[in-house]
Amino acid sequence: MQFLKKYFLFSLLLLFSCSKNGIWDDPQCIYNELGVTSLNSEVYPSSVRNPVDWQGKYSEQSVEVNYNYPTGFEGQNDTFGFVFKKEGSCINFDYSYSNYDDPYTGFSFVKPIEIDSFELQEYIEDIKIVGQITFYNPYTRETETKKFWYIYSTEDYFDTNTTYVTFNNCTNSSIPISIDLNNDNIDDFSITSDEDNSPDHLIKYSIEVFSLNNNIILSNTSLSPYKIIFEPPFSSSNKREDNSYIENTLAVFAEYQPPLDNFNHWITTNWYGYYIDFINSIDDYIIVKVEKDGLFYYGWIKIRVNYEDCIFEVVETYLNAIPNEHVSVP
Repeated sequence: MQFLKKYFLFSLLLLFSCSKNGIWDDPQCIYNELGVTSLNSEVYPSSVRNPVDWQGKYSEQSVEVNYNYPTGFEGQNDTFGFVFKKEGSCINFDYSYSNYDDPYTGFSFVKPIEIDSFELQEYIEDIKIVGQITFYNPYTRETETKKFWYIYSTEDYFDTNTTYVTFNNCTNSSIPISIDLNNDNIDDFSITSDEDNSPDHLIKYSIEVFSLNNNIILSNTSLSPYKIIFEPPFSSSNKREDNSYIENTLAVFAEYQPPLDNFNHWITTNWYGYYIDFINSIDDYIIVKVEKDGLFYYGWIKIRVNYEDCIFEVVETYLNAIPNEHVSVP
């Protein structure tokens, strides 16, 4: 009899425990007294540092609790989020993430984090969630246990019936672009895309402009990488005429694997591409030098880029008919 009791308890423990990858086999409907109180609505109390409160949101399919952890003096923060699937009146762990955001540079990065376990003290659908969660913090490199207490409001509701933008459905009809400035049926420049799938949960797509054959993309003379986007007024004179070490990346798109695909976004920083240049109302140009029959001709390519509306196009091109004569746009 004693053996059966032990076996029964052991089976229950297995049934409602978390595996290393954070997946439960069954919905979490068991509630335990964990000593969590309304004081645990603060992740870090004001007596320790500036208070950090739990936040949350919910939809028809899921419920989430998260908190923002300040990491810098320029508004940088890291959001730790824990998402659960609704299954009837119960919830089941779905995934967790950390989202580093730097508004100063416009850079953000999302990565999955590992969950060891979670327990509920109370759960009322779309109203309240109370419990504790144990997870690996990739920044402190420590396993941490946080108690949480959060009461939802109607403002926390969000609609998950959303098709998240992907790079291919954004650029499918516009990239690649072939550019033949001297109309000899030979491409002089091209705007293409490249991808980098490291780390595994993220693909970084880059839209890049390249010179072909012996043609040259002119750049400014500041420090490397040398910028190639110019706004009027400008002239081709006193520009750097060398294709090496130029910043030929026009835009970068971060595309995450599900379930993190709701974080897909264009990187909005001039550290990666020319976002700051493209969001203003000033025309954008690439100054070029084209070889034909052993002679060089200056010209320009006027482009239009709008990340959010998925616009990537060549608006107009110009090539001077006089060799070695510089061009300008007032």
